[in-house]
Amino acid sequence: MKSEIISIENLVFAYRSLGFWPGSESRILDDISLSVRQGESFVLLGQNGAGKTTLIRILLGFVRNQGGRCRLFGLPVSDCAVRKRIGYLSEQPVTFPDLDSEAFLRFFGRLAGLEGASLEARIAALLDRTGLAPQANKPQRAFSKGMLQRLNLCRAMLHDPDLVILDEPIIGLDPSGQRLVRDLVLEWKAAGKTIFINTHAVDFARAVGDRIGFLRHGRLVQVIRQEELTMDRPPFQLVIERPSVTLPAEWQAKIDPHWGSEHTVAFCLPDAEAREKCLRWCCEHRMTVIALRSLYDPLEALFS
Repeated sequence: MKSEIISIENLVFAYRSLGFWPGSESRILDDISLSVRQGESFVLLGQNGAGKTTLIRILLGFVRNQGGRCRLFGLPVSDCAVRKRIGYLSEQPVTFPDLDSEAFLRFFGRLAGLEGASLEARIAALLDRTGLAPQANKPQRAFSKGMLQRLNLCRAMLHDPDLVILDEPIIGLDPSGQRLVRDLVLEWKAAGKTIFINTHAVDFARAVGDRIGFLRHGRLVQVIRQEELTMDRPPFQLVIERPSVTLPAEWQAKIDPHWGSEHTVAFCLPDAEAREKCLRWCCEHRMTVIALRSLYDPLEALFS
């Protein structure tokens, strides 16, 4: 079994009110327990204000929890040996407006103990992979939000960390930027790195997560494995080539008006019995079936 990289047990974080009811407690994180193993990509999904960023701040030792225990690589989060093994991307990019990309990364590389030819090679490789090489000598004040995010991905990976922590990594990015982040995460996972991501982007979570946890009002309400996202649960959608004959009233009533085209028809089928009945009818009338899939999305259901 692979080693446990993140271990959180009964974690509690709360604020005490200083307002109308002084001394009352507002729990931001309430009895959180989870573990993430080496090489796993764990995504923490939740709405804004659910407590996702607070959990990351505790993992990084920026704030202290009031209850429970949190360890990284088997050590307390405050241990300096732990921090050297983490790459962190914050929600708001770190930026030094007057520095160009190379100077920025050289500064952080030296803070991480890198130097010389190995540092320069690492900078060049990361800038090339993120598409920033042509802008390497431009000051950051000329960068867009997406370019700053790419630069900070380079910063987070500069020292080749074992654990990568990303806080809302695709927020504000255009489709090409989102695709880059997704591809990088999958590359890092394939290389054996452990990844912990906070996001409220369901499609991104689905694309990169081995397991996806859902945080609601400070409580971890469910953890879903990747294979559970494709479960055979109703309702179902059946897509066929548009028939030349008139459809019976029974099937016309089940046509999905939001799908289909000039050449196709899509049915929305409420249960397995209707699915099997429709498939039999298609076979009997020699209809061409293009697709059959479940419309149930456990992640979307958690947000509802």
